[in-house]
Amino acid sequence: MKNSTPRIRQQFRTGLLCILLASFAFFITMVVLRNHRAAHWYVVKNYQEQIFTADIMQHRAKLLFQDDEQDYATAEEMLKDGVFSPSYTRAGLVILQNLADEGFNKAQVRYADIILRGYRLDENTELKRTTAGDIHIARHYYEMAAAEGYTPALAKIAILDVLKD
Repeated sequence: MKNSTPRIRQQFRTGLLCILLASFAFFITMVVLRNHRAAHWYVVKNYQEQIFTADIMQHRAKLLFQDDEQDYATAEEMLKDGVFSPSYTRAGLVILQNLADEGFNKAQVRYADIILRGYRLDENTELKRTTAGDIHIARHYYEMAAAEGYTPALAKIAILDVLKD
């Protein structure tokens, strides 16, 4: 009598095998780089942007399993890592803008603060310097948060009103 394995179980096993092989390749790579300092520094020097891109992809994968508060923490972490590469800043701002557009109050206020400090994303998600005409964008995000009764947003709107006069 033939014992057949269901298709879903075969796919699951194949997936596990792929993860095992990727983990093994990563392990071997790390051992080689750890034992050969010249290779380590060569990789760090010549493949810096690819390393940052892989780290950003790892952060984006985490977003699939997190709630809004954790997404906000990830965006803040990426903004702090922006000192290493502008790609971190861009990726953090994309996450923050998406959270703000979805209605997360803390992200709306934080993104508006960043706009007022001089940076925002354009329609192509490229980092752009804020101009004096972009203050209305920050005010829009503050007003979105204030409509929900978020106190820090109300305070920021009051400050903008005082500065406008």
